[in-house]
Amino acid sequence: SEIKKPNHSISCTVKQCANHAKSCEYCALDKISVGTHEQNPTVCQCTDCESFVLDAQEAKAAAAQEKRDKYLN
Repeated sequence: SEIKKPNHSISCTVKQCANHAKSCEYCALDKISVGTHEQNPTVCQCTDCESFVLDAQEAKAAAAQEKRDKYLN
């Protein structure tokens, strides 16, 4: 994965995201969109980063793990 310039205004620990700065715990986007999956959000777990994009390498690893899991079951 390429190292991206961190935006020090957006802290992020989701390394599986293609927008993660990779070199540190920040997002590399200029801005993000935050939304909710709940009708009446009351706690932070109800919110989502709608700018999340699964990193291609992470997607490949997840697909390989799914294949292994199916084979073992």
